[in-house]
Amino acid sequence: MATIATRTYPLFINGDWKESRSPKFIENRNPARTDEVLGLVPLASEDEVAESIQSAAGAFPAWRRTPAPQRGA
Repeated sequence: MATIATRTYPLFINGDWKESRSPKFIENRNPARTDEVLGLVPLASEDEVAESIQSAAGAFPAWRRTPAPQRGA
């Protein structure tokens, strides 16, 4: 019997969790029990993807100079 979760996940952009403006979602399935849907993940809009890329590009110079142990913490 398939289990369907109603949890929808937000997007993580620029250090913040944001609800997607996109009406489209994909199912996040349990890889051990593929009939079990764990939740719904939004398919980000073009604007949300662009915002995410811009944020990551801006953060990269400082991140790349951070030693791995500090990044891991």
